[in-house]
Amino acid sequence: MVGHEYAQDRAHELSQRWFLLYRSHSRPRQRVGLRYRLRWWKSSNRDTTSSPMASAGLVQISDKKELEALPTVDGGEVRELMSSGHHYLDVRLGKDFDKAHADGARNISYYLSVTPSGKEKNPHFVDEVAEIFGKDEHLIVGCNTGFRSRLATKDLLDAGFKNVRNLKGGYQSFLQSENQQPAAHQQ
Repeated sequence: MVGHEYAQDRAHELSQRWFLLYRSHSRPRQRVGLRYRLRWWKSSNRDTTSSPMASAGLVQISDKKELEALPTVDGGEVRELMSSGHHYLDVRLGKDFDKAHADGARNISYYLSVTPSGKEKNPHFVDEVAEIFGKDEHLIVGCNTGFRSRLATKDLLDAGFKNVRNLKGGYQSFLQSENQQPAAHQQ
């Protein structure tokens, strides 16, 4: 009987230790609402560049103001600027660029792939742009709707390119301003 009671006490003690160990390593359970989770996410010591939001191409709120302050150009000004020596850099995927693009545009993809599960940024984007264009050349950066080109413009300005402008509204605004059909890729 003594051995049986000892085994029960020992099992109870171990279960209490496991419970306390689990409880000490888990998050507090009293606040589990979305507001608390977001506050916990922001306040924790996380590397935001490797967060799921950053890898998905989503922008932090502090960067949003920087993106809105970037130098921009309207779709109607593009033809005039290109005729005066500006270069059009299209940052869409190659398959989208091949379907239709502005005359004289060069394509360097900002993303390597875009899938429903996420976006994979081109890690050599700035280097590829630097191989083709000098840091003092005038660039107009465009994508389809203008969001991806804002990210690309910010990266280029941060890398030391001096005369870079984002095409506000992207290729779609360029088409609307020109009131034309997309020019098919000619070889």
